[in-house]
Amino acid sequence: MYYWEYFNVHIKNMAALVVVLNWHPIRFARTHLTQAQLSGRTGRTGALEPTQSPRDPNILRRAAPLNRRLPQAAGTHGTIPKPTGRDDEETGSMSEQLGREYEIGEEIGRGRFGVVRRCASRATGEPFAVKSVDRSALADDLDRALAGLEPKLARLAGAGGANPGVVQVRAVFEDEAWTHTVMDLCTGPDLLDWVRLRRGAPVPEPAAARVVAQLAEALAGCHRAGVVHRDVKPDNVLLDLDDDDPAGEEDAAPRVRLADFGSASWLGAGAGGRGAAEGLVGTPHYVAPEVVAGGEYGEKVDVWSAGVVAYALLSGGALPFGGETPAEVFAAVLRGGLRFPPALFAGVSPAAKDLMRRMMCRDVSRRLSAEQVLRKSFG
Repeated sequence: MYYWEYFNVHIKNMAALVVVLNWHPIRFARTHLTQAQLSGRTGRTGALEPTQSPRDPNILRRAAPLNRRLPQAAGTHGTIPKPTGRDDEETGSMSEQLGREYEIGEEIGRGRFGVVRRCASRATGEPFAVKSVDRSALADDLDRALAGLEPKLARLAGAGGANPGVVQVRAVFEDEAWTHTVMDLCTGPDLLDWVRLRRGAPVPEPAAARVVAQLAEALAGCHRAGVVHRDVKPDNVLLDLDDDDPAGEEDAAPRVRLADFGSASWLGAGAGGRGAAEGLVGTPHYVAPEVVAGGEYGEKVDVWSAGVVAYALLSGGALPFGGETPAEVFAAVLRGGLRFPPALFAGVSPAAKDLMRRMMCRDVSRRLSAEQVLRKSFG
């Protein structure tokens, strides 16, 4: 399986990045999605089989995020407020408490920190998903800190159900070793699989516009709560389908929900109290240039990443900034130079291209906010 090894340093500029890349080689996930590969067997996460030959690194595929930052110090942006909802941080075995309240079912996915299984409330029978993380098994202090923060920031982003575009956290069971997060169960695949199953055909513009609008609305809610996601990509956008949902039809847009807050940061609440995030965090093809350049940055990094998602939808899976190596990808991101090759974008409207330019604007002051993206329309 292709993967990114994680940096164990805090990178502040591109020169330092190149040095690290040369000193600590990274295996870069390069997957060319042929029709034969797409029609082959995939697992729950849609990961390609290891025997598939890597060819084109700039086609939509899975890649792990680079999370190299110091854990957010207490008091940097104030104390993270305690979100509403069920939170069992008690002594004793929370695994046992989880089992008393929920019937645990089959495994449906694995992430960088833990395993996700189906579960159902013993009281109501309502289905959910539970993500279980054994923090004691994480060797890295940073990973342990991220694993502990994830459910808290996901709850803040969900705003107690007021932000339905985010997968809602329903309960957290935490003890000295384990964190079990019970969350909504999304019944469809993720956006990556949904796009790849089109075998290179672009998503029709009206459907792409509805997906982008839903994503922007979810991000606007996160940002109002002071949460920046920092790893917006198709892998982290889940489809929520009913049995009679038309999302499988060619021109239909699915209902989408933002998931996985394992790379998120809290910037503080309210415009006057906002802080900034720092560190090389995110997935290379989707990361904003100010993240790569070093220093502090704000919530508009999520808008840049959502712009990359829009580009992938409308192009049939191509990515705007590419390269054969991680250093080349980051250099392309820093240069900008957004292009719309006629072979891929001949049928895309000027309004859609203009929106993507404004979402992926290198000048952060001119880049749209998530709220502004919602006020723009295309398709």
